[in-house]
Amino acid sequence: MTAEAIFEVIMKLNGRINPVSDPAIDQVRQVNMERFISLLTLMFEEIDFIARTHKDSPFHSAKTIGKISEQALTNLRNSIRDEN
Repeated sequence: MTAEAIFEVIMKLNGRINPVSDPAIDQVRQVNMERFISLLTLMFEEIDFIARTHKDSPFHSAKTIGKISEQALTNLRNSIRDEN
């Protein structure tokens, strides 16, 4: 399953998050956004835990995943900085 397909499933389960400037609709979308942010936070925390726990592992496969996780966090941090 691709990342895009997983994202589609998550969006269908979570509901739309883009505001439309209609208070009744945006009230629901605010709840959806808060839930989406909570999920994103959990995902970041999981990636961070894996990076910190496994980046220096003596086991090649675990170390590889730890390094991939660490690089992903670095890329996200840089992307956010570039946007601001």
